[in-house]
Amino acid sequence: MPNNKTSPKGSALWSSIATSYPEVSEMPSCTKIAYKAGGKSFLFLGTGDGDYEIMVKLGDSRKEAEAMAAEHPDKVHVGPHWITATFKERQRLSKKLVERWIGESFRLCAPKKLIAP
Repeated sequence: MPNNKTSPKGSALWSSIATSYPEVSEMPSCTKIAYKAGGKSFLFLGTGDGDYEIMVKLGDSRKEAEAMAAEHPDKVHVGPHWITATFKERQRLSKKLVERWIGESFRLCAPKKLIAP
């Protein structure tokens, strides 16, 4: 279960979205909480220096994340595999965006047997 050092106050919603998928477990991973399905990580949540952080893998939404990174290079980083969005507590990502990103990351990372056809 997340502790106060690694779990942002507002991440309960994100955690509930992630754990709504089949066979998801959460565990500490460095300074973040990793969400895994069938042993494969699909989401990392954490905090640092008063910031929230969400890390996901994206396919179809990658271009959207790249556009966000171009507009907010200090808040969104698009790496070769993972997208990281960092922001202050008052700067929320929309619930629809987070739901879509978490769902997409789950479908990309989870074992195929856990993904409904």
